[in-house]
Amino acid sequence: MQSPYKGKFKVTQTFKGSAHDGLDLVGLESKEIHATVNGVVERAGWENASDKKQGFGQYVRIKQDNSTDRYYYGHLSEIKVKTGQTVRSGDIIGIEGSTGYSTGSHCHYCVRGNASKNEIRDINTISGIPNKTGTYENTYYYLVKKSWKANTVRKTAYISQARIAARRYGYVIYDEYGKTIYSYRESDKPYYYVKKSWKGVTVKATSYISQARITAKRYKYVIYDHTGKTVYSYRE
Repeated sequence: MQSPYKGKFKVTQTFKGSAHDGLDLVGLESKEIHATVNGVVERAGWENASDKKQGFGQYVRIKQDNSTDRYYYGHLSEIKVKTGQTVRSGDIIGIEGSTGYSTGSHCHYCVRGNASKNEIRDINTISGIPNKTGTYENTYYYLVKKSWKANTVRKTAYISQARIAARRYGYVIYDEYGKTIYSYRESDKPYYYVKKSWKGVTVKATSYISQARITAKRYKYVIYDHTGKTVYSYRE
């Protein structure tokens, strides 16, 4: 199911073609709105800043990768992305609200070809959400794998079960969209490097901050993380 919500949500108004070009949805377990496709944010703001009661109010429009379709998420209370930003399916893009022409908190979810009101797409067929008012659930799964392209050794809706399996195999926990949630691979563990400067010789490399602090304090050096960011400096 391609829902902008995680967990349970309610369909409060159905898709009726040009009469109502999308679905009105209300989050029951979370008000966070997630991108349902990979793409680029084309619009992120008010439909009409001078008349905030008009249309979608605050909304996000995403152009789907390799497609002319645009995905709309309307009436948001907050926007979490910016125009031009690349997003992946599952990324949080906003918070449900009641901005624009709205009588209550919800998200208007629709798809238009070429961003045109004359090219309305069937949101039910695209999303898999039934065209019937009621409560539905978009189950969020965790996948345990050696790498994203490898076979899944565990698929579960519970992070606790995913952690047990990932720890056992020394594997990675991904979400359904390929984003790393947590890694138990040795090579992915965050290491701390103790050096005089980032380009200097490493005198200590460890995954334990306590050990890094002891060495850095002894030499009056700096603790860096694996990206080169300064974690702590003991230099005078």
